[in-house]
Amino acid sequence: MERIARGLSATLKNTFYVDGVATNPSPDVATVTITRADGTVLVAAASAIEAGTGVVTYTLTPAQTAQLDTLTVAWSAAFGGQTQVFTEIVEIAGGFLFSIAQAKARYPTLTVDQIIEARTLAEEQIEDACDVAFVPRFTRASLSGDGSRLLSLPRSRVRTIRTVTDFGVTVDISATTVIAGHFASSLNYWTYGSGNLIVGFEHGYDSPPAAITQAALDLAGQSFGVGAFASIDPRAQSLVTDDGTLNFGGFASAYSFGLPSVDRAISQYREVALA
Repeated sequence: MERIARGLSATLKNTFYVDGVATNPSPDVATVTITRADGTVLVAAASAIEAGTGVVTYTLTPAQTAQLDTLTVAWSAAFGGQTQVFTEIVEIAGGFLFSIAQAKARYPTLTVDQIIEARTLAEEQIEDACDVAFVPRFTRASLSGDGSRLLSLPRSRVRTIRTVTDFGVTVDISATTVIAGHFASSLNYWTYGSGNLIVGFEHGYDSPPAAITQAALDLAGQSFGVGAFASIDPRAQSLVTDDGTLNFGGFASAYSFGLPSVDRAISQYREVALA
């Protein structure tokens, strides 16, 4: 999943491939439709800009990225006389665990595209292990009402409830508040049902702790074998250093990556959403 920053312009890019080869559509035009998580169309069949053989782009404005969201981006073009649609998911996030400049200073041989790829992977791994987002994010979850006034949400550090539908009907959430960063509290009772409630909410830290940033940078370096990891054989199971032994093959626990900085950060910041 590609991630872009809230409130900043962002150029989305897609490459069309035919049998693994970048290929221009025929006719050589493409459009893009972008839809928000709630189904609202943000961009409707807009013309994409050609940016090379098989490559098309579309730039979102700061106004279009002002809200945390998950976007479905559908690129449409004709190949072999048939119109085809290529879909990707793009997240509008409240920030990143580290900047491209920070990564460039540490790993100057990596390209921007490689940094973005490594950063996204590191963010997903660390946030999954810690069970919390370290920058503001948006989630839509399907939940079941139990007749109480408290609804348990599946993420830690919930910041705000944005939308709720109950069996497809929009719920007035003006009196809904977040309790203990995990519960949606309402003056009314949440209707009994199975998956009847669709809740859109924002969650996560305001910004990542320094230890998490450093851990993400280390994990990104390991994924591309650069920096301190450049001379390590990718087949190695462990490496003895002045700081101890780094274990690469097989985790010591479900949340261990074999890198001391990463494992320490996960141990320190891991949270578990209440069941």
